[in-house]
Order: sequence, then C-alpha cells, then structure tokens
Amino acid sequence: MRSPRRGFTLIELLVVIAIIAVLIGLLLPAVQKVRDAAARMKCQNNLKQLALACHTYHDSTGALPPGNIGTTMGYSWFVYVLPHIEQGNTHAMFTFDPADLFANPTKALGQDNSVNSAGITSFRSPLMNCPSSPMPPLKAGPYTSPAKDHVTPSYAGVAGAADFSGTNRCPGGPTNSNCTNGVLYSNTDGSATNLRLGAVTDGTSNVFAIGEQSTWGLGVRADGSVVQNECRAGGRFGWAIGGYGGNGGRRHNIVIVTRPLGTRECSRLLYEGTANEQAVSDLDNATAFRSAHGTGANFAFADGSVRWVREGLDFNLYRALAIRDSGQVKALD
Repeated sequence: MRSPRRGFTLIELLVVIAIIAVLIGLLLPAVQKVRDAAARMKCQNNLKQLALACHTYHDSTGALPPGNIGTTMGYSWFVYVLPHIEQGNTHAMFTFDPADLFANPTKALGQDNSVNSAGITSFRSPLMNCPSSPMPPLKAGPYTSPAKDHVTPSYAGVAGAADFSGTNRCPGGPTNSNCTNGVLYSNTDGSATNLRLGAVTDGTSNVFAIGEQSTWGLGVRADGSVVQNECRAGGRFGWAIGGYGGNGGRRHNIVIVTRPLGTRECSRLLYEGTANEQAVSDLDNATAFRSAHGTGANFAFADGSVRWVREGLDFNLYRALAIRDSGQVKALD
C-alpha cells in the first residue's frame, strides 16, 4: 500500500509566511541602521581626507590654502588641494594666475569657458559628497553651452565668525565673507595668504576647518511661502568657484558662522520669480551647517580630527569654534 503524501496544510503555510514576515520586519531596521552607520563613517572619512589634504598642502607650501581667492569668479580651496586628494590630473587642467585675476577680475578665471571649464566639468571625486545626502551631487553649470554637470559639494570651509575682540576681522555681516579670523578664510584683496597652523592659537583641536551641509534647507519666498532649497555654500557654481561680485560680495564653498548649527532656512531662492529660478541660496556664504545623519553635523577640526557636534550648542561657543584665535574657552561635550 502507498503511504499517504505529506505536505503543509494551509494553516501551517500561513504560519510559516507570518514568521518569515516578522523576521524580515525585525531584520530590515537593523540592516538600515548598519547602512546609515556606514554612510556616516564614509562622510566622516571624506571630511578627514579633505582636512588632511589641507595639511599636506601646508607641508608643501608652508601655509594653508586660502578659503577662496579673487573678487569675482576666483578659485575655491577645493582647487588648491586637488593634488593632495589624488586629483593631480584635474589640477593640471587649471590655469593659475592669481595676480592676473586680481588685476583683471572680469576675466573670471574660475569660470572662464576657454580656460578652466574642462577641469571644472570633468572633475569627479567620492570625497566631495556625503553618501547620506538626499541632494543631487551634480548640477548643470554655466560653464559651457549646453551646460555641463559639475560637482556641488556636501562640505564647506569655515571662514570665521563675528569676532569677540572687537577688531572687526569679519566685516560686512552675513552677506559678505571677508572674514579673516577662520582657518579657511577669504583672500579678496590680492594679499599673500600665508596662514600657518601656528596661527591657530586656540589649538588646532579646538577650531573648525571644514563642516558638513548634507541635507535640504529651506528658502522663504518674498510672499512668505517656504520651499525646499539646497542651501549649500557651493551654490549654483559648484566646487571650483571662490566668489561672486553680487549680493554684497558673497563667496562660495566657505561659510561664516552666522546661523545656529542645524538651521535649515538660508535665504530666498536664486532668481526668484523668473524663468531661471533655482532651488539654491542667493547668499551662499551665509548658509548653515547641518547634517542628513541627525541633529548636529560632522566637522573636521584644524588638527585633522573629525567630530560630531550636536545641535543646541551654545551659540557663543559655536561661534568661537569657527575662530582660530578667539581666546575663548572651548569645551565640547
């Protein structure tokens, strides 16, 4: 006689499916946490590599790179550290003549199509963007016709903050980043930028060098409506550009600490109400540091270390951390 065929009953099958669903439900959050932790570590590593590139630049030249150089479309500090992040070939594509840039600011060497556009648009590096950032890593730039994509970084140099000493080394307010009291400050008058690490008298482990801008910000329209805004210091010109003559002389890829950590609002949209309206800030150096990883942001300090700085930090302490020689006591939790 044949033995009866055995198999799952419908109830048993449903129970097995339910158990599998519960296990998947328990596993997915754990997998997501692992992914988030890995992305956060990659973001921290990006900052560390950029900070170390500033150190190796210092070793080779005797000074830190300028935060930006030039009054109109000059160069950002990212351009100067290219050889130190294994991007020597891109660096070789740039024409460097700061003296000529100051003498003839309308030449805009940081943007000029015939001079530097090939280097600007061909550059790609995983160090420039936080893997957790929901914002696009590339933006169509004004360097060629038709416009080609260029990198818009998740990171910005720290130019300084309103001074405690009263010597006005950060004049002009939030729309002008002629601060000279940070680690990566703006060189807009053509004077030699020769800041050595020894000038960081508050201690290199106590001063910001580079910060994170990896999540969406908010722009407020003239009518009061709030819209999504990138609020990144790279603005519409991206990684290579140092400055722009409009809006009080704003600078790119550097930030003055004028807004509390985590502030999402930055400014009105660029070209608001026109056919060219863009979801980027029109005051790039006044954008805030903030993170896609949570309530706070990662910062690279002047000694090359990277630390998480929480939101809610006392604003005077936060401002002091952006100044290389504030004379203030700086005690982070």
